[in-house]
Amino acid sequence: MGLIAVVVYLLTMARTICFWDCGEFVATSYLLGVGHPPGAPFYQLLAHLFTLMATSPQQVALFSNLLSVLAGGATVSLLYFCVLLMRPGARLGASVGALCYLFCHTAWVSATESEVYSLAICFCALMLWSMLHYYRSCHYRFRWLMLTALLLGLSLCVHLLCLLTVPALIYIMVRAEWRYFRVRKCRIYWQRLLLLLLLFGIGLSPYMIIPIRAAANPPINCGNPASPKAFLSYVTRDQYAHAPIYPRMWNHQGNHDMYMAYWSGGSDDLAGNLRYMASYQVCYMQLRYLFWNFVGRFDDQQGYGSLQHGQFVTGIPIIDRLLVGTGVKPPSSVTHRGYAVYYFLPLLLAILGMVWLRKEYRSLSWVVWFLFLFGGPLLAVYLNGIAYEPRERDYAYILSFFAFAIWIAFGADQLVHWLHTKPSVCFHLQWLLLAVPLLMAFQNLPSHNRSQHQLPRDVALNILNTCDPNAVLFTYGDNDTFPLWYAQQVEGIRTDVTIINTNLTGLSKSLTFLSQAQLQGRPVYCSHYEYNAHQAFFPSTLQLAGFAYKLADGYVEDSVAAIASYMSMTQHIAWHDVPDCYCDETARRFMNQYWTDVVLVCRSLMQQGYAGHAARLFRKTLSELPVHPNISMAVARQVVEVSKQLGLPEYSMLHAAWKSRRQVELDYYHTMSLEYQRYIAYTMEEFDTIMQ
Repeated sequence: MGLIAVVVYLLTMARTICFWDCGEFVATSYLLGVGHPPGAPFYQLLAHLFTLMATSPQQVALFSNLLSVLAGGATVSLLYFCVLLMRPGARLGASVGALCYLFCHTAWVSATESEVYSLAICFCALMLWSMLHYYRSCHYRFRWLMLTALLLGLSLCVHLLCLLTVPALIYIMVRAEWRYFRVRKCRIYWQRLLLLLLLFGIGLSPYMIIPIRAAANPPINCGNPASPKAFLSYVTRDQYAHAPIYPRMWNHQGNHDMYMAYWSGGSDDLAGNLRYMASYQVCYMQLRYLFWNFVGRFDDQQGYGSLQHGQFVTGIPIIDRLLVGTGVKPPSSVTHRGYAVYYFLPLLLAILGMVWLRKEYRSLSWVVWFLFLFGGPLLAVYLNGIAYEPRERDYAYILSFFAFAIWIAFGADQLVHWLHTKPSVCFHLQWLLLAVPLLMAFQNLPSHNRSQHQLPRDVALNILNTCDPNAVLFTYGDNDTFPLWYAQQVEGIRTDVTIINTNLTGLSKSLTFLSQAQLQGRPVYCSHYEYNAHQAFFPSTLQLAGFAYKLADGYVEDSVAAIASYMSMTQHIAWHDVPDCYCDETARRFMNQYWTDVVLVCRSLMQQGYAGHAARLFRKTLSELPVHPNISMAVARQVVEVSKQLGLPEYSMLHAAWKSRRQVELDYYHTMSLEYQRYIAYTMEEFDTIMQ
């Protein structure tokens, strides 16, 4: 099982960085820097060990990703062994459960990128495996408890979600020790407790690397936790807002009041808070993710409570009509290969295993329930999440998916046991149970193969190469900052550019940096995220100059520096081929943004009499970033219009492809009932554009 998992994850692993925190983790592991609070020092030490095997800077991210691959493989193997420890002989059932976890969405994504969750869930599985040995062993039992205490300390140096295993571990310990408690002296228990606390403290020792490295002032030093006070603030995550247990609707910034009112029924009293907790925080932000992994998923787009985006589906038409308005399989241009259905099969196996385990192994059934509840619904209640998150948070509940896979294993084993009582012709049907994880594998493969995933690195290089020498670049989000940190600190690309994230430094301090840069005569740029967030502070002074905006010396009439953008886009910006490569939602967002910039530059060049330059830029971009299927309908329409204005022969091909895509999507949405068609405008991509 572990070998199969490693092979699958290795073949589909990203060869470079991915979006979100991956760029930061690769850079801080390589340099032993200080990442965002509360840090992951043991993960960084292990990842640093893997990066030492790289023979070139370009391979650092690849070997860092390899740590997640091996951790994912170990998790699958440990799940198999945990099931066998709970029910010896259940080999086929354990295989089905392990493979279902291997191919589920969240585990697959976590195991193919440089993130902490694959290693964290591996530690959770290792602690459960150790405690089950402790429960079953007759000799050297206390040694397994000592190992678990050490692992718990180490696991907290990877991610705090490992704390969620503690209730299950304590339950196992109480069940195992209860029969020995009366015959042992209390002094023995106090001695053992002190020894366990000592081992737990030793496990926490990697955290000492945080203040040591902060004092060395590495290039990435978030929060500078060099002093005891700063270190305590770093570990307790003081810079982040701490959600209370009540009220449930506590964040009133931006549009959150409107979003919360939608889920609470417009009431902010106790009943409204409970309704918000049940409908959004538990059902939408936890059970929906559970169904993603073991029922089916409509697409890979962020869910905001709309009819289709981010919803779960089953593959059964009569049920899907109630969930997403139609039982017809959507075209790939709508779901972007994110569509996957399992026909309730993993869920049914889990329900069967849940009931059977409760009936036959009542004591051990509570272990799985503790893992599931504390890693799932109760965690959702504790986190008290806001509506809506910047991205989907399914990775936070990966422990509950691990527990769910254990139930799947016992459900499959119960079917095997039932078939053993039947004639031999039925006995061979037990191998059909492997069709369930194989179905999950084939359904998920198109959207989980990241072996050609080069866009995050391309984005970083193209933003940096847009900037003039010795420039100051202001960024705002994770995805326009962390990949750039990786490019500079690992590959040594454009280290002359100073990156300032206004979201991390604060707006007032960022304005101080801006004043200093202007006094020094340094060019000032801002990313698209920063431009969208703070363009009101710079009215008519920012010009598009490639893949970023440049701050002009004074008032400018044209928001596009056409010639400067043309030179940057043709000489300094390049993209890897993505004709048949799956691109996730974040990657598509950057591709859409770049094509929008190209359209603006081409139109500005034509207005200034440089139609030849516009045609060369258009064709270069078209050869590197195909318009279909990753570009949105609205941007694709603008691309078609520009190709027509330039009189390019590619116009016929682009227009035919856009028209065909429009018709296919209209035919799909026409299958929806009249009751659901009124939700189309909030669900389908670029509704107004398609209707035009």
